Amino acid sequence: MEQRSERKPARVVFGLLLGGMLLLIMVLVAWRAHHVRFFLAHGWETYQVVSVEPLTKDTKRPASWKSLTFDEIRFSVPTDGGIEMRTHPSPIGERDCPQIELGSGRKLTVLYGNIQSSDVESSVDYFRSLPPGIPPSRAKLVADVYAASPESFHWMMPGDRLAELDFMLSQKQTVCMSNTEAVMIRQEDQWDGLLTIFGNYASFAWESHDFRQGGSLLFETPPGTDVEWIKQICETVQIDLSRQESTNLPSE
Repeated sequence: MEQRSERKPARVVFGLLLGGMLLLIMVLVAWRAHHVRFFLAHGWETYQVVSVEPLTKDTKRPASWKSLTFDEIRFSVPTDGGIEMRTHPSPIGERDCPQIELGSGRKLTVLYGNIQSSDVESSVDYFRSLPPGIPPSRAKLVADVYAASPESFHWMMPGDRLAELDFMLSQKQTVCMSNTEAVMIRQEDQWDGLLTIFGNYASFAWESHDFRQGGSLLFETPPGTDVEWIKQICETVQIDLSRQESTNLPSE
């Protein structure tokens, strides 16, 4: 009888400790419910993470480089391999696309065009629907998605930052190309541009901050060759948003 009476207090203490631990766990889960859901969704996933480098404006190039202007976009290209100009039908607008062959298998295609008002409204509505803290810039958004990593998560992370990171990780499969080798961003007063290099192809996509104008430079280079010339061309890009009509002919 004495042994049974001695066991009762021990059982009571054990029950109290177990109940206290369960209560503590429930409180912590309720306090950090969003964090728990984030950890369960992303904690064991493997994501592609690409560091994003800044791309600065630099219009100074050797005298051998040639400056070209197509409507609102102006840039310089090397002439060491010669320049051959062609035009192709545009897949995104009514204006033809100039294609510039720079020799040694290097090609550059210019895509541009005004954006329809309905698409502008869609872009504005889309960015309004995103978590707070995400800037209304497509180039910045894609750059942030590439750079997002679940390793940034911590249990004391503020809720708005957690929602932003959760969104970025959820967009990786849609936005990121698996063979991406480098990502660089240019942020100017009226427009942003994103340079993405993958294999022997690259794209420099730019868009005005009001979503009304945008375009791309598409690059092609032989496999295994240096792509520094692509970066150098993108550094010279200048956008004049007051120019919208096209002749498809380059001006000096």
